[in-house]
Amino acid sequence: MPQKKYKVTLTKEEGDILQGIINRGKHGPESGDSSRVLLFANEGRTDGRIAERTGTRHRAIESLRQRFVEDGFEVTLGGKANASGAGAGPAHSLARTRRVLWPRSAGRRRTAAPGGR
Repeated sequence: MPQKKYKVTLTKEEGDILQGIINRGKHGPESGDSSRVLLFANEGRTDGRIAERTGTRHRAIESLRQRFVEDGFEVTLGGKANASGAGAGPAHSLARTRRVLWPRSAGRRRTAAPGGR
């Protein structure tokens, strides 16, 4: 079998973020599918096996691998910035993802303003 041109290698933190997206379901279905594809690719599964497990087309898997290798983790999840600097897709920046998955501790909660507002 030929060697893959774009090999996905995730750090532990990236894997944890992707697993959190899948487990919490706070993102759209596209993010969950992309997360599953990247996790399976990181495990060394073939595109055919990934397609069977996720229902994703082979070409989409290849494109996701390529985007991850060429553009990086954050762009793969959030999309490329347009001319105004805003992300092309849903706002899934790494910082936002971290806030959703690991919110502030209970000791740092806001308290109500005087007067009940």
